[in-house]
Amino acid sequence: MNPATATRPKTVIDPELPDAVAGSLRTMTPDELANLPNKDHSLWWGVWEPVKCGAKICGAAVVLSIALPQAWETLRPQLSGFVGPGVSVLVIWAGWSVLNRKGERDRRRTIRTHRERYVLPEDLETDAAELMARTQEAVRTVTRSVLHREGLIDGQRSAQLLPAQEWDIAVSLRDYSRLVRKTPRHPKGEAARAVLAERRRLLRLSRGGIEQQVTALEAYAERVAKAERLYAETQQLKQISEGDDELLDLLARTARHELGAEEAEALTGEVAAVVTAYTTALEGAKEAAAIALPAANPDPAPTA
Repeated sequence: MNPATATRPKTVIDPELPDAVAGSLRTMTPDELANLPNKDHSLWWGVWEPVKCGAKICGAAVVLSIALPQAWETLRPQLSGFVGPGVSVLVIWAGWSVLNRKGERDRRRTIRTHRERYVLPEDLETDAAELMARTQEAVRTVTRSVLHREGLIDGQRSAQLLPAQEWDIAVSLRDYSRLVRKTPRHPKGEAARAVLAERRRLLRLSRGGIEQQVTALEAYAERVAKAERLYAETQQLKQISEGDDELLDLLARTARHELGAEEAEALTGEVAAVVTAYTTALEGAKEAAAIALPAANPDPAPTA
């Protein structure tokens, strides 16, 4: 996977976050989450629009009664019938606005409470964002593959471990980015220069360790992509080979018997070669999965 093709990463959500909170997060864009206000306005601001609308209507009626008194006297009987329904509409509108604001406020408060349970693109330095984008591309390659959907590469295990692996990498990259941002750019003295040089060396080592995780995921995704291409080829060859008998019958009628046998053997050999390559690629993908997605620590053996 070419890092140059990496795009801006998406928001990463802790897979263990409650579904209701995760669902709220997914309805918001990274920019909306990044610009989430720290303080909410009073719920009563919800009545402002209905009140403003009612004031405009009353103002228009006053202006009409002063500017055109005869027209106002003519229209007043007809308009009086709309006063009750109009007030009811404004009251319902105001109540709905207050309830809607309350729902939005509660949702924002919940999201702010779980701020450490999701990672935004803005949380990451440029090099960390690149690694995160590469991680997400590798995860998409695996999860969208036919082999994953049909469980040919232990899809259930991958479905459980891939989100956890993505989250682990995101948290590590966020922590790395925070430390980078806390590191002064310019030392103020020789002692500070030596300390900063060591700190930057350790940060590079940390980033290198994270990149190894990303590289392992990319190797897994590449094996899956290769196996998927060969899987598609074997499926097509299987479909084509269903007409081999008819083809060989035609060949026997139009050529020597020996040629028919040679052609049959060649077709069989080509199919076998692709199937063998697919099997090898599938095994390679499973081996890459074992490296990229290490199993959880086994439960301790029971003591006597």
